[in-house]
Amino acid sequence: MVPLPFGSFTDPETGRVRIRLVNVGSSSYRVAREYMIRLAPGDLADPDKLGPMAEACGLTPEAFRSRHGYLTED
Repeated sequence: MVPLPFGSFTDPETGRVRIRLVNVGSSSYRVAREYMIRLAPGDLADPDKLGPMAEACGLTPEAFRSRHGYLTED
């Protein structure tokens, strides 16, 4: 895997990000998915999970839920 600078994957004509298809059956995708941090609705409802995440961001649990809660919606 090679990290890409953010501006390197934009279309120079439109300035928008070019759509890149990902092979979700590849081993590199599966490895990346395993290391990915994903919020689940239960994470925001569980004080034992929510507290440390909020603290790591320097937020109160309520502020963390308000700021990042939309990420758990399907």
